[in-house]
Amino acid sequence: MVDAFIGHGPHVQAGSPARHADRITAPVLMFHGDRDRNVGIDESRLMASRLKGAGGKVELVEFPGLDHQLDDDGART
Repeated sequence: MVDAFIGHGPHVQAGSPARHADRITAPVLMFHGDRDRNVGIDESRLMASRLKGAGGKVELVEFPGLDHQLDDDGART
């Protein structure tokens, strides 16, 4: 399904933020639920690691038990 939607080829690597973390200069704040089925939490962990490795300022806030929508008043506040 992913291949049918996104395809494959050089555009996949070229469009990967994690592969270009060294080009991101703004501080990054990410929020992610660990039950997200749309985007696995490891994607955000990888991005945070790559940004830190490139000397960037990043904070990843993980929400246990929440999915992609972060459907929780406390999380949204």
